[in-house]
Amino acid sequence: MEIKDFYHKTFKGLFRYIYYKGLTKDETEDIVSEAYTRFLSGYQQLLTDKNTDEQTCIKLLYGIAKNVWRDFIEKRIVDKEKLVDFEDAEEVYGNLDEEIEKYGNDTIDKEIQTSIVMVNNAIEELNPTIKQVMKLKYLKNYTRKEIAVELGITEDNVHTYQKRGIRYLREKCLHFEVSFS
Repeated sequence: MEIKDFYHKTFKGLFRYIYYKGLTKDETEDIVSEAYTRFLSGYQQLLTDKNTDEQTCIKLLYGIAKNVWRDFIEKRIVDKEKLVDFEDAEEVYGNLDEEIEKYGNDTIDKEIQTSIVMVNNAIEELNPTIKQVMKLKYLKNYTRKEIAVELGITEDNVHTYQKRGIRYLREKCLHFEVSFS
């Protein structure tokens, strides 16, 4: 079988297979491209061998793609273990006290300072899973799929935890005009 024919025959199915594992299209394209590269660099002779069944090549390609996907997810998990906790948010967003000194108390209104303290206190009161979902969603901008993969829960659970967290924070901070959406 020709390499070009094999590629055209398997690309859409392989792309779907990886994409529905919860990745973006760009990530999926990268993984599929890497899978074809690894397949062709190590097993190209199988395509031209008349004794090799086409299904064997396809199974091998999917196996390689699955391994590339696993490597990608493992790397993502290792990278995300370095996540910023809410307690460390000052390192990401800067020290509020330094900003107050820099711009003066008149610039940063006392009400805003009080709002920040109230929101931080409310966040600390969240249950650990909801807190983690909120951290991934609002500090790291993860999608529901990414959060589900990261925490090993379903997307529906992510949605539920996110809604509960937002509802709780709104209730706790009701008298402040803070948006969590």
